[in-house]
Amino acid sequence: SGGGVVIRAWVNRSRLLLEVEDDGAGIQPPLRSGIGLTNIRSRLTHLYGADDAHLTIDSDIARTVVRLDLPLREAAA
Repeated sequence: SGGGVVIRAWVNRSRLLLEVEDDGAGIQPPLRSGIGLTNIRSRLTHLYGADDAHLTIDSDIARTVVRLDLPLREAAA
């Protein structure tokens, strides 16, 4: 009786896009920024600057999608 989770990752121009979607019941509104989400957003701001990384959450009665949009960086050698 479990649900499904889909994980997607792709590059679009100079951006890395990550998406996690589940087909569960969704998050009941209002969506709050608790300690976890606040911490993640703070870390993204610290690593990438205030406007260069984005975390979004879309949820309805039948699914939740979390998207992370980051600048693509070369790996350190």
